[in-house]
Amino acid sequence: QLAKKVEQLVKRMEKSYENGNLAAKPSTRTYNLLLVAYLRCGVDMTVLDKANSLLHKMRMAHENGDMDVQPDQFTYTAVMKMFAKGTTRADGAERAQDILKSMWQRYYEGDTRARPSPESYATVIEGWISREQPTRAVKVLEEWWKRYVAGDMQRFAGKSLKWYV
Repeated sequence: QLAKKVEQLVKRMEKSYENGNLAAKPSTRTYNLLLVAYLRCGVDMTVLDKANSLLHKMRMAHENGDMDVQPDQFTYTAVMKMFAKGTTRADGAERAQDILKSMWQRYYEGDTRARPSPESYATVIEGWISREQPTRAVKVLEEWWKRYVAGDMQRFAGKSLKWYV
């Protein structure tokens, strides 16, 4: 119910902006709030498709010059969390790991807001653990460690392993 209401509000904002109300323009923060609503209300295939489409929409808008809807660390990690933990899809952890890889690619191309966080790694690790794939989880942890030692990553903070949902 909450997600549906937030989704309706965002659609009204988009329509109002399209009709000339510049103050109604959705931003990255607006779309991130919608992703949080999806996460809190439970993830099914419909919600997963909506979240993935929203991430794609944000990427395309940003690539076309709209700096107000640039996906950030939070955006990517929220969608990763839906794949890794919010669904029983067999390929969910793999999809989350693919998003993690794309975050690094975008970061190295100059998109500083796409830099993965420890939460991004924790999400993928939890996805592999929930699918009883400890070897894959350890490989992701080892990757994080190599990046941390190289200075590319922050350390895990106390609350990092227990993220917002």
